Amino acid sequence: MSITPLSLALAGELSAILTGLHEQYTAFHGLLLAQREAIRAADPSRLARIGELQLAALRAISALEDRRRVLVNTISDTGRWTGATPITLSALAQHAPKDQRESLLAMATSLRGVMSACQSEQSTLKSAAQSLAAHIEGVMRQIARTLSHAGTYGRRGLVDTSTAVTTALDLRS
Repeated sequence: MSITPLSLALAGELSAILTGLHEQYTAFHGLLLAQREAIRAADPSRLARIGELQLAALRAISALEDRRRVLVNTISDTGRWTGATPITLSALAQHAPKDQRESLLAMATSLRGVMSACQSEQSTLKSAAQSLAAHIEGVMRQIARTLSHAGTYGRRGLVDTSTAVTTALDLRS
């Protein structure tokens, strides 16, 4: 892999993209933490507000990803990058002008850390949501079984085929 050094303009765009992505992913991580607290507090209105803020952050990340794609395509189309390895933000930072290289590499490393924290938190929230859904399903089955005057529902809250339905409806009256 080889690349000609990035121009100041391309390095400036790389810096703007890295800075923007870091800010948005940091904000998104904070929103994920707030979402976990809202779930814990069972606060649906707060969850709705957080969902709207998350959507805005994801839209901003998408716009920055579009800018990243344009930057990579520009570098690729001009023949500045050769080789089979993908063009990553970290790899681009390594070829920035010397006075910007260290700060860009540090931003890329920090961005990777924030993105990893977001993935971890999303995994935790997914697990919590699955546990909550299973709990609610159990409660609903228990309620259905308790309210089933005919004994139609079995211990699991599902229709019990081994039990005969003892209620009837007189259609002649």
